Amino acid sequence: MINEEIRAALDELRRAQENFDNAEPEFVDVAIYELMAKMKKIDTLMRKARECA
Repeated sequence: MINEEIRAALDELRRAQENFDNAEPEFVDVAIYELMAKMKKIDTLMRKARECA
């Protein structure tokens, strides 16, 4: 289950990276916040996976 969540979060991170790469100048800050949120989500899921192992 946690592996599926991590895989999904990695897909979300890839989409966020694409959004950042293609962001209009006025939306770069939004794309950065989105990237940071997705990275934090992955960190949290990885920590949870280590605790369950």
